[in-house]
Amino acid sequence: MRIGHRRAAPAHLARRPRLGRFQRGYATAMVALLLVPLMIFAAFGVDVGSFYLRAAEIQRAADAAALAGVVWMPNIDQATVTARATALRNGFENGKNGITVEVKPVDANPNELDVIVTDTKVPFIFGKVVRSDLSIKRSARARLVLPVPLGSPEWRFGSDLKADGTPLDSSYTPNLWLNIFGWQSPRRNGDVYGAGCLALDCGSPDNSSYRAAGYRYVVDVPATGAGTVNLQVYDAGFDPRTSETDPKNPGDCHYAPTGGCPGSDAGSTIWSVYGVDDTPLDPKDNPLETCSGGNPLTIANGTTASPTAYINKWVSLCTFSDPGRHFLTVRTVGNWAGSNRYSLKATTSTSTKPRLYAYGDMSIYNNIGAGQSSFYLADVQPVQAGKVFRVQMFDPGDVSGDATMELIDPTGAVVTKCDATSNSPSSSFGSSATLTPCSFKTAVSGSSKFQDSWITLDVSLPSTYTCTVCWWKVRYTLTAQAADTTTWQARIVGDPVTLVS
Repeated sequence: MRIGHRRAAPAHLARRPRLGRFQRGYATAMVALLLVPLMIFAAFGVDVGSFYLRAAEIQRAADAAALAGVVWMPNIDQATVTARATALRNGFENGKNGITVEVKPVDANPNELDVIVTDTKVPFIFGKVVRSDLSIKRSARARLVLPVPLGSPEWRFGSDLKADGTPLDSSYTPNLWLNIFGWQSPRRNGDVYGAGCLALDCGSPDNSSYRAAGYRYVVDVPATGAGTVNLQVYDAGFDPRTSETDPKNPGDCHYAPTGGCPGSDAGSTIWSVYGVDDTPLDPKDNPLETCSGGNPLTIANGTTASPTAYINKWVSLCTFSDPGRHFLTVRTVGNWAGSNRYSLKATTSTSTKPRLYAYGDMSIYNNIGAGQSSFYLADVQPVQAGKVFRVQMFDPGDVSGDATMELIDPTGAVVTKCDATSNSPSSSFGSSATLTPCSFKTAVSGSSKFQDSWITLDVSLPSTYTCTVCWWKVRYTLTAQAADTTTWQARIVGDPVTLVS
């Protein structure tokens, strides 16, 4: 007999205990019981995901509709048509398949628009045993910020004089004239958009900034109370004087190689008045007003302009009464070199007056003597808090002595800090600098520091920025006579149409 021991089977070959009949039934029952809630949770997850996706689609449609519609405000009818058409392009048609697109103005701000898109029939995918559909609503509010008004807070813009050159109102001293050049004028004389030439009398425009359309102004008539508005211009024609520095006249000057102001070339200044329309962001499509004296009004240069009708006189361009923003454009035609300087005002027979200001940019001329003067720059409302206010000036500093410019905020204080840049090789602060306070020299001993050059000043408006009278100014301090034509523009950096909520 063979004696030995039996080796144990490996663990993985060891006999496992068999599940009993009842244990196998328990496992099957548990799987069956858990499968139901698992399927419910899976269905719930799919439905919730689809709801989030639909809500995002509704929000995008509301955002797009609000942004498209707000550019028509305060015309709520046209804003509604545009907003609903935009929602339709995004797949949401008002009044169809449970969709509503509600469009309404914001009471506190006529340049804001609310759009609410609702889908009342968002279907359940797996949850139909609970309910058939769900209602989802999303809203958007958009704001339209128009270009900041420039140059004047009143119903008049520029010096308001009698025929003898004395002020009509001693309390109103704006210390400036408005300006436009004939296109053959040199850009270095200060009108960056009116001058077609880099140097005098070029054969064809070589100034890339030249704009044949000229300059544009706004006459903003209140909704009620103004009555008939009479838009007038002072010294409307180009009639060169013997001197640019006589404060009793605008100082029209003919530019010639021999120097001095007298003399003239054939050409004209054209004044066009446009009525109100419903596209506030596009001033180029407004209809011409019907004006008794003709519109446009074309005034030939020099003696052919019947100077007794225009020199040192206020003449009416047009009368109108409908509320809203009317536009005036001034441009020059013909091959001539010189500066036509003028003032504007919009009078009424009532105490309610319109606002009259420059749109986008302005060319101005000041011929003040030594001393200190302040000029209105731009109206920056509290809605711009937290943004960057940008001021740009071209070719300031044609002064026979020293000149200093300061940027003044609505409180009357010099702005504490601004970021300044310039393309002038003789800039008083170099190519860039942070100015504290926002003040700089434009001329030293009769030498301009920014001849034929731009200055850019950026001011960061705090989130707490607020004001009641919101006009910013430029203060000019001179030690001698000025004969300074410059071009100014100011804007808020960023998109004029934004979502608020």
